[in-house]
Parts: sequence; C-alpha cells; structure tokens
Amino acid sequence: MKKFPLLILALIGVLLIGGSLVLKISATKSTESPAVQIHVTPIEVNLALDPGEVYNGKFQVRNNGTDSYDFHVTANRFYVKDLTYETTYDEESAHTQIAEWIKFTRTDFYGLEPGEKQEVAYRISVPEDAPGGGQYAVLFATVSTESSGGGYEVVTDSRVGVKIYAKLAGETHIDGRVESLKQAGFYKRGPIESIARVKNTGNVDFDSTHEFVIKSLNGRELFRDEVTKRIMPDTVREVKLKWWEDGGEDEYGATIIKDGTPTFGIFRVQNKISFLGKVQYTGEKIVIVAPIWLIIILTMALLLIIGLIFLLILFIVKKNRHKKIFEQHQKPHGDS
Repeated sequence: MKKFPLLILALIGVLLIGGSLVLKISATKSTESPAVQIHVTPIEVNLALDPGEVYNGKFQVRNNGTDSYDFHVTANRFYVKDLTYETTYDEESAHTQIAEWIKFTRTDFYGLEPGEKQEVAYRISVPEDAPGGGQYAVLFATVSTESSGGGYEVVTDSRVGVKIYAKLAGETHIDGRVESLKQAGFYKRGPIESIARVKNTGNVDFDSTHEFVIKSLNGRELFRDEVTKRIMPDTVREVKLKWWEDGGEDEYGATIIKDGTPTFGIFRVQNKISFLGKVQYTGEKIVIVAPIWLIIILTMALLLIIGLIFLLILFIVKKNRHKKIFEQHQKPHGDS
C-alpha cells in the first residue's frame, strides 16, 4: 500500500515535466523564423517622370527565412477600389499604363540562401505621348513554387512588392475636397471615433493629414492621433480615427490596440483635415459617453426627483390652503 502514494507522486511529476516541455516547445515554435520568408527594400518608390524619359531603378530582395529558395519578379498594375482602398492588381486604366513600360534586366533568380540579399534592376521607358498625371504599378518578387518541392507546410510572405507612385509631367490637375466627416454626439460605449471621406477630383495623388483630438470640458488634452493617407486620383477614401490606447505586446511582439474610451464622460472632440497646403476642414463637437444601465439609473433618479418635487409642491399648496382656512375660522365675527 505504501507504493501507491509513491506511484501517484511519480505520475504527477511526469505530467509536470511533460507539460513544461510542451510549453517550452510551443514558445520556441512561436519565436522561430518561418522556413520561407521574402523581404524587399524599399517598399515604395516615388518618381517624377517626363514623357520620353528612361529611368533606371533597383530594389533589394532578402531571404529572412531558414530555407533557400528561387524567386521571380514581375511588373503589375496597381490601384485601389472602394472606400477602404482595397488594392487591385488587374485594373486597366489611364493611371496603370506604367506597368507596361517596366522591363527587368533579369526576371528569374535561383538559390537565395538564408540571410542573403539579391539586387534586382529594372527600367521604366516612358513613351513620348504618355499622358500627364499619376501612374501606378507594383514590382512583385514571388517565391517560385519549384523551390518548395511541394513540401512547405506553411509559406509566410511568399510574395512581396515595391509600389511605384509616379507623377508624369504634362497636363496635370491637383484638386480634392472633404466629402463628409461624421462625428457622433452620443455613444453607449466606446470607442469614440470620427469617419472622414476625402475625394480626389484631380489626376495626381496627394497626401491628406487627419488630426483627431479629445479633450475634457475644461480643455485638458486626453488623446491625440494623427495619420497621413494617400488619396489616389478619381477615388474617395474613408479614414477612421478612434480613441485607443496601447495594450502592450502579444506573444509575437505586435502591439495590442485596445479601446481607450472611459465608461462615462463628456468630452470635446476636435477634427482637422489638411491637404494641398491648407486646412480643408476643422470642427469641434461635444460628445457624451454613457452606458444604457447608467442612463436607466439617471432616468429613474430624475423621475424620482421630479416626483419628490411634485409631492413637495402638493404639500406646500395643501399646507397653505389649510392655513388660509384656519385663519378664516380664527377671525372674530361681528354682532348680529
């Protein structure tokens, strides 16, 4: 019988050791580099080109994974669609012709080892009759499927791109407007947010800067955020800004964003939008944050106060009436 407790203790020890090993292996796996990871620099190129010009450029591909691989490069159209600016690589338009003007000195590369870099050269030959305005393309570096041998279980970042933003001289028109800015005045819960829409009515892209500031009623700054977004020709872009705070880092080192709005409060929310060298919109609004349960409690309290005031008024009126009746009875009657 004495062996039974020892057996249980031994079993518990094995389980604890096994559990710690599993945790250690899991932690190791989460920090390991993926087998296939491709990286490019720079991630975007901004150019000013003239009709008839020949531009020679280059970018660098780096193997950040643990396995060697082959890769190839291509030039694709690049544009955006919808208010959220979802990228599209197959839209043929007056603003994506530049993809046809790009040629590589070499398109296929073999045996890029872990940690190694490879320079990729390209040439943009602008036609003499190229239209003025914005032109957009992306240079993709893609891991060739032959490199995997059909064996990679997880392929991370198997295709990356260098975005080309080019402005061609000629007939250009730069203009835009703020279509709308929505700022609610009441929230049952956070986050407090603003939603702006900016339209580019020209044929060249421009940057739009959005400032979002939240203050207390006495003017103390509680939160500030500022973002700059590129607005492409003939598009409307929606820009959302929220009251957030840093929630630390997750197990992969990424920042955790969480709602920074208090449960209850009254705030001054300011919005400012600037582009093309001037302020295009500025505004301030009083915003209330109050959860439903608090509204119910406050409503009940208000009704209770109103009821008490009403009863008090009734009591005073009734008291005054009784006082008058009493005074009338106390007056001396004349002789009959």
